[in-house]
Amino acid sequence: MSHDLRILFYQQPNTGGRGTTKLINLNNKDIENKISFDGLVKGKKCIEKVLFGMYNYTCKGIVTEEYLKQQLVHNTIIMVLIDMDDISKEKQMREYGIYFDISKYEKEELVGKPLAFLLGHYSDEYNDFYLDIICAEKNGGLLIKFFENIAEINESGVALKAIPTVLAYYPKLGYSHRKTCSRRIDISLPDRIESRDKSTYPTDLEDAYDDEDFANYMIDLRAKGYGVLTGDCRKLPLTQERLKSGDCGSDGYLMRKCYSK
Repeated sequence: MSHDLRILFYQQPNTGGRGTTKLINLNNKDIENKISFDGLVKGKKCIEKVLFGMYNYTCKGIVTEEYLKQQLVHNTIIMVLIDMDDISKEKQMREYGIYFDISKYEKEELVGKPLAFLLGHYSDEYNDFYLDIICAEKNGGLLIKFFENIAEINESGVALKAIPTVLAYYPKLGYSHRKTCSRRIDISLPDRIESRDKSTYPTDLEDAYDDEDFANYMIDLRAKGYGVLTGDCRKLPLTQERLKSGDCGSDGYLMRKCYSK
């Protein structure tokens, strides 16, 4: 059954100032067909409240609440994916601790369950749009695709830092390890990982460090100049033990999705 999925979209100009908040119906293929909240003055604060309400069932164990608070300051694009078919307020208050109600901003009442959120911005450092945080109970790929559409429309690529648990996920979406889009790919996902069933992939950093396939891949990435380059992570040869003691994968590994310009 097709669900009524919508994106609550907030964007602040890179130069600062008041941002705009819009509700986008994903069933409409036209990315430019948006419903604008002209009266939603405090859009970002409204969305931040939703993010922390959904944190426990989307983001716990992936990023800390403190990191999320910090990155809300630095990112100019925030998206929340909402399932508008899940409209039972009582059920959501009981099971999820939050329901999303924007009825005071529109004449019709819209209540739905938040499923995923994404934080990003245009980065001068990477000269591309940067996907900073993606947390999802499900359907997170829809937000990634929407963010990619924004980058492509602006004739830009997308950069991100993949933590070890998702190193095997992003290549399936077209991402690769390269320093810039003008350079060739430095290293590809090893066959020994690609051929494994995804149910055997590590679910957290500790698992990744203890997994020989993923540990060797991170060591190979370090040899190519990716990942943390301080502390035990800079000592050569980088062993599995040093990889773990230095927490070398915690900052993620640069990946890009590039588009022809």
